[in-house]
Amino acid sequence: MKRLTITVAMLLSMFIAATTISAQELGNLETYAENELGAAVEPVIKLFGSLAGAGLVNTADLHGIAGFEVGIRGNLSFVPDKYKNSGPLNGVDVVGLPLLQASVGLPANIEITGRIFNMAVSDDTDGNVTVIGGLVKYGLFQAPLLPKISIVVAYHALMTPDEYDFGTFSVFSLKGYVSHNFLFFTVYGGAGIDRASSKISLAQTANSSNSFEKTYSESSTNGTVGLTVSPFPFIKANADYSFGNFKSLSFGLSLSFR
Repeated sequence: MKRLTITVAMLLSMFIAATTISAQELGNLETYAENELGAAVEPVIKLFGSLAGAGLVNTADLHGIAGFEVGIRGNLSFVPDKYKNSGPLNGVDVVGLPLLQASVGLPANIEITGRIFNMAVSDDTDGNVTVIGGLVKYGLFQAPLLPKISIVVAYHALMTPDEYDFGTFSVFSLKGYVSHNFLFFTVYGGAGIDRASSKISLAQTANSSNSFEKTYSESSTNGTVGLTVSPFPFIKANADYSFGNFKSLSFGLSLSFR
């Protein structure tokens, strides 16, 4: 148990450290003209879509009725070179998002999951980043001893401090997963789409004294491959890699009663 506690502490420390990004690093949108905002916010919206849409599952298998799982997830998204040399993501290489996550099995081949995260961005920024999300996993094929297939629909709301100028993000995800159990480990993979949106409200831009408000949306397709292991009864650890516009890694540790 002591070893497990140390592992959890190390995971949390790693993702909290990766999430500490100052408002200065993400830039100030008021420096952009109105006709330049679309290109400026595109990578940031895609980034948060990648973060919120990662690590949704650790298997396509469902929990039984009243079966449940609680644990932590940590998502790391890597900023492509074309975005990190200029614009709001200038100088940012990787962004992390830790999440507390809980799932419960329901009748009719359904499992629901809630996810939450709240943390101060940095010592230089007032306010917190808050993520509240939920997902529904439906088992398309759940026959014993055969690969499992599920569809996942998820929605996340991400609130940022006023210094970021982005307001509230919304991320809608639709994905399909397949997995197969092999004794003490499970191999899983999937593909789908994340659509992220944000309403930008500025009192003025660099080239205009008029107020400005507009909603921007970006969609990104991605694929995922992952591995879940169960080194002890009811304990599951997983890691997966997602490839798309933003590459990402996701890690998880959970207590699971199927």
